[in-house]
Amino acid sequence: MKSIRFLSLLLLLNLFAAGGYVADQPVKKEIVVSGVVTDTQKQPVTGVVVTDGVNFTQTDDKGRYQLVSDPAQSKFVYLSVPADYKTNVENALPVGYYARIDAKKKKNRCDFSLVKREQPVQDFTFIAISDPQARNEEQLDRFASETVVDLEETLKQLSSQEVYGMVLGDIVWDVMPLYDSYKKVISDLDLTMYHVIGNHDFDQQYTALSLATNKEEYGELVFGEHFGPTDYSLNVGKCILFR
Repeated sequence: MKSIRFLSLLLLLNLFAAGGYVADQPVKKEIVVSGVVTDTQKQPVTGVVVTDGVNFTQTDDKGRYQLVSDPAQSKFVYLSVPADYKTNVENALPVGYYARIDAKKKKNRCDFSLVKREQPVQDFTFIAISDPQARNEEQLDRFASETVVDLEETLKQLSSQEVYGMVLGDIVWDVMPLYDSYKKVISDLDLTMYHVIGNHDFDQQYTALSLATNKEEYGELVFGEHFGPTDYSLNVGKCILFR
């Protein structure tokens, strides 16, 4: 009889402990993100993969999508660009394929626009650029006068092809205000330039989003304001470019 009472007491204690553990967990906030993906002629684009980096869905035959997102985990909703389309480009940067999720709203409307290709891509050029890592304006000027000048000459020889560039991290060296100057330096390049976040592209005042206690202050925030999501993919011809 004593054994039964002892086991019952243990069971109750475990239940109370479990209840306390659940109560201590942060409440997951769910935001409904929906919208329409169209081309520049306002025609719907079907079957496009849409993600917030955690959850995935596809557009229907009217270009519509919907997913439920947790803003503590996901800061952007964005497209995996299909091979029959490409992004709009402004100042050498891809635009229109991502949108920031507004955590203050229970429902977010995020529409996207893609450029339909006239014909499939058979050949393209991919240029990988490693670590500009500018610490000040003087170093950025050197990047402009050497690397960017070389790129301009290379692009003249590739004028008949689509060209994609990707800076493979460490755009700056812990100096977030240099992003604006860097963007001006590359703005006239005749290519579509994507960016990978490096350890020196994190705002060192804060920890990474996955470890941050305050989900409004995290290391990738400034990078995201300038270049969008840290993970992405696009289909070009028979290739998939992704980070």
